Amino acid sequence: MGYALKQETKIIDLGPELAAKLLTYNTMPSQRKIDINWVNELISRQKKGDFRSGEIGIAYNGSSIPVLVNGQHQCQMVVTSRIPIKAKLETWEYSTPTDLSNIFRLYDVHKARTQGEMVKVESVALGLEIPDRLANLIVSAASIIEAKWYGGKGNSRIYTGEKVALLGKYKKFLPFLSEIFISNSKLRGDTKHLQRAVVVGTMIKTSEINELDAFVFWSRVRDGVDLAGDSPEFHLREFLKDNFTTGAGKRSGYRTASGKEFEYRCAGAWNGYRRKTKVKYMKYFPDKPVPKLI
Repeated sequence: MGYALKQETKIIDLGPELAAKLLTYNTMPSQRKIDINWVNELISRQKKGDFRSGEIGIAYNGSSIPVLVNGQHQCQMVVTSRIPIKAKLETWEYSTPTDLSNIFRLYDVHKARTQGEMVKVESVALGLEIPDRLANLIVSAASIIEAKWYGGKGNSRIYTGEKVALLGKYKKFLPFLSEIFISNSKLRGDTKHLQRAVVVGTMIKTSEINELDAFVFWSRVRDGVDLAGDSPEFHLREFLKDNFTTGAGKRSGYRTASGKEFEYRCAGAWNGYRRKTKVKYMKYFPDKPVPKLI
């Protein structure tokens, strides 16, 4: 091994001035660019008191100027927020570029917790006895609603920790959603075409308008029983069964549609149902705003 800790690890007070100085050492040619979105999430955690401590690594090669091998986002967080943090500082010495690469890789030891793993823990903490899949759908749907939907203006990014916390806010919709999705404590097998975050989000918003109408409408879209070919519920059901989102879940041979198109068609079908409108087919205009739910 051609590298070693040059001195003992120590705890430092990392303020804006020192953080800015450390960023001048961020000179590794292969270093990834600073992700401003990730910096903003760190600042959000910092201001809420959810940021624990930093971990900074620098490495020397017989020079008075080190290379920053870990902590660029933490340093940028402090520079931007102007809020100091406690941080562990490790100083290394190395001989060759391979040594530097090895030191850099030592910091890649964190297995990120997925949203699903976080939601499972949050669901237990809230005492919710529902399938994990439904809990995740609620969190993802709530995130879309809070971010102003696909077709809205001024969309804001919501970070994973904030998304998971929305489960507590939106659990009040569980009785309604459970009637649609759950049978014998399990997800119904006939709801796969409804298991999209944007669809669940529309369910939530329609239930706020009229819960009874929403239950009847979404039950009909789920079941497809005795639906007339000119009913909005029929056309929405056919669309949901034949299309997948452009993200996860798309299959070979199936058409993919954007989140906005899903939102647009869900809103249009709901409005048609409420107006008792008969339609030969549901149109989608990608350049027009999503219809307002009535």
